[in-house]
Amino acid sequence: MATPIGIQKAAVEALTTALPGLGTCALYAGEFSGGEISRSSVTAPAALVACLGVTREGAVECGQADWRCRFTVYCMTRHAGGRSPRAAEALELAESAVAAIEGNRFGLTGLFPAQVVRMDNLYAESFDRAGVALWAVTWEQVARLGADEWAAEGTRPESLYVGIAPEVGLPHKDDYELVYAEEHPDGYEDPEEGGVDPEEGA
Repeated sequence: MATPIGIQKAAVEALTTALPGLGTCALYAGEFSGGEISRSSVTAPAALVACLGVTREGAVECGQADWRCRFTVYCMTRHAGGRSPRAAEALELAESAVAAIEGNRFGLTGLFPAQVVRMDNLYAESFDRAGVALWAVTWEQVARLGADEWAAEGTRPESLYVGIAPEVGLPHKDDYELVYAEEHPDGYEDPEEGGVDPEEGA
């Protein structure tokens, strides 16, 4: 199961593989300040991955809930050259990070594909004085968390409904057709009562 910290760690592993020229690729606690950069011992070029927040999207029928996780990878270059070359290198690193992140599930279950939502140039005078250029790539990813009530072997739902796309999901719950109810041990609702006999087809 994917968790926010699990996604963060998996993203670091994926970026380490996709961007072999990095001097540092690691977990990071939060946002940057200029003073922190000047004191930092991070070896550039660097990609530092932070989890910025998690928001509940809603519950699903199996007892789990979908949570939207928001992450940022800070792409940093540092050298004594000019401001423009530093900025260009940081932007190129950010573009490579986008390519590695977009659509990635990072090998985890219960995780929807990553969606990059923005890239930001974090230029500040304090960064420039420290010889640093910094871009942030932010992505969002929905993780399904909690215990799956149907995960245990032999677990059987009390009832089963079928919907036809695109009229699916909670807004169309009244359009679903009951095809199985627990009180019928043969595994389907009596056609006389509005269900579907699987031997006759749906």
